[in-house]
Amino acid sequence: MLSKSRNSCEHCLEKKMKCGRERPTCGNCTDLGINCKYRMVLYWGGRPNKKVDKKTKIHEGLSVVNGVFVIKRCEKSSQRRRRKYNEQSSEVTLPKQTKFSPEVELNSSMEFVRSSEHYSSLWLHFTENTSQILVATIEANKGEHPFRVTIPNLAKRSLTLTKLLIAFGARHRYQLYQQPKDYETSQLMLGEAGKELVKIIESLPDMDQETGELTLACILMLAGYCIFFGDNKMRWTIHLGAARYILSSILGHTTPSNGQKSVVVTYCADPSPRFFLIRWFAFMTVLGLLSSSPLANTEPLVFDFSGLNQRCRTAKCKLDFESFEYNAGLRTTTLEMLMKTGKLIMAHESQSCYAKQTNMLFGEAIELDYEIMRYFDSSESENRILASAKGDELLLATDLLFGLSGMLHLRRRIMNLPSSSKMVKDLVLRAARVLLDKVPSSGTALCSITSCIFVFGCECGPGSGLEPLQPLFSSRLEQIELLGMPATSPARSVMHECWEKGSCWWEIYKERNIELSFGT
Repeated sequence: MLSKSRNSCEHCLEKKMKCGRERPTCGNCTDLGINCKYRMVLYWGGRPNKKVDKKTKIHEGLSVVNGVFVIKRCEKSSQRRRRKYNEQSSEVTLPKQTKFSPEVELNSSMEFVRSSEHYSSLWLHFTENTSQILVATIEANKGEHPFRVTIPNLAKRSLTLTKLLIAFGARHRYQLYQQPKDYETSQLMLGEAGKELVKIIESLPDMDQETGELTLACILMLAGYCIFFGDNKMRWTIHLGAARYILSSILGHTTPSNGQKSVVVTYCADPSPRFFLIRWFAFMTVLGLLSSSPLANTEPLVFDFSGLNQRCRTAKCKLDFESFEYNAGLRTTTLEMLMKTGKLIMAHESQSCYAKQTNMLFGEAIELDYEIMRYFDSSESENRILASAKGDELLLATDLLFGLSGMLHLRRRIMNLPSSSKMVKDLVLRAARVLLDKVPSSGTALCSITSCIFVFGCECGPGSGLEPLQPLFSSRLEQIELLGMPATSPARSVMHECWEKGSCWWEIYKERNIELSFGT
């Protein structure tokens, strides 16, 4: 029961009646059936008139904010150093905008994200969840994670890139939870970003380098979207060609002695956004070449690995992991050898390849196969010792799988060895052991080696003697699909067709005009 009020209610005071002061309704008001109200009188207690002129002394370090005492926060020395570093690293110089520049003021993109709670949640989903499955490992380089740090920071300067990240996060969340609103948002953001990119590319001759780099980031993210989600309406090869066009404008052309123009791309380990974009483009190009897409090699492209490899091919560098591209999950040397493999395959499959050229390519394939095999055999035991101390066994495993897949491409597609050949079977068995023992069956690292799992799995057809390995490779592709990467679904269908008909996956690609790649 509520305690009685100190004063009479307003009705009893007005009528000069004796009030019972019951709450919430006194007896008189209850009998009359009217609303009972009490005047609210605030009692602060104490002696309010004592020492009226006395001023409260506020301790140094305290301040009053909205009537509340707030103490000044004291930073530890480590926090001051970290804050100073973050302020320095976050300083960016925004160049003057061109007519259709994707650059915007720093707050504009974030205001767009914050304009909708739905957009904010999708942005957060991309940076915290989607980004984890776009790299081979997050444990080794949390502070340098490009899809959680570098790309979102670039997006803060480009509304177009911001929309693409929201689209990517929305589509990924849709694959996981099947919320229709996420899919609709993904398509909306893609449509808007696509229209903006068309205008930007039209103004390419007027672009400065900063604008070109932001545009390159947009196009690579769009290509990554198509690869990751297997979007057939927007083929990744078209976007890769556009990225090559942008790169040629940023880097300029050099003309070799034969008079044919080529784009020289210097592969560098510099952590700045520009060189990350070049490394990302190189990875997409390599896996595009290995997937036998003609559009992945439409014009001469020269990657210069000499500066990095001269330093990283030493025994010391093999052991200190300087040569690793942590995001892709392979060494720079491995990437270079895979690029050579892809170019040999493209040359071998071109219609202008005559018998003499075929013999030359065959010899080059044998030499490259030997180079890859020797490279991994000489470093594997040393790396295993170091990995046990550093916890980098996963990176060594993914790097080895990429190397073995390169050898498989050479032996099957240029040397024409059958799946039942001992040289092919040994590669597949070795890859299966690495996959079982070193790569977690439900880890996100599987997404980075999807291409390896696919090509090894396709060799387990009838008569190969590798049929018992079919469940292993099939289950790994299923797990990748469960992680939200639907592009593995058509890949798994092709793999099963290889098992049923004994066909080669690259022949099925040609018959069906399929352009699958896994170079996100």
